[in-house]
Amino acid sequence: MNPDDARAYHLGAGTLIALEELGLLPDAAEDAPAVYAVAADESARLAVLGLANELRTAGVGCVYDLADKSVKAQMKQAGKGGHRFAVIVGPDE
Repeated sequence: MNPDDARAYHLGAGTLIALEELGLLPDAAEDAPAVYAVAADESARLAVLGLANELRTAGVGCVYDLADKSVKAQMKQAGKGGHRFAVIVGPDE
């Protein structure tokens, strides 16, 4: 890695931090899709894809996990991502 690249990245991060402290950056939660669809198990993954497609077609932003994370990890991601709703899809939910 070129040292100049790292320095440029650092300066960029510093600028972002300064802008955030001044209140000049939009809130990330405002831009987050409204729904995070959580697959309770492997069998629910296809249903999550269908739900996401239906919501997006209706104009509602929806995202879901692509890495086969646990329900707990998906819920944490939904919270960190600023999504207004988490929908849990599974055989018992």
